[in-house]
Amino acid sequence: MPADDWQFWLVSAMALGALLVVAWPLLPRRRKDAACCGGGASKKRGGTKARLTVSASSMDRQSPSQSP
Repeated sequence: MPADDWQFWLVSAMALGALLVVAWPLLPRRRKDAACCGGGASKKRGGTKARLTVSASSMDRQSPSQSP
């Protein structure tokens, strides 16, 4: 290993940087509100539920060829 060559250290640093750029999105991330080791109280996230309804009038407008 050429430890006294500056080009070796430059290329090694560039390879390490490229490895970090490629591997960074693949590394697992820890959530900020997560408790250590799965214990403790966690915050429940509230949200709005989506309405997934279909009205009869919209169904009639979509298929006029099937009406008698």
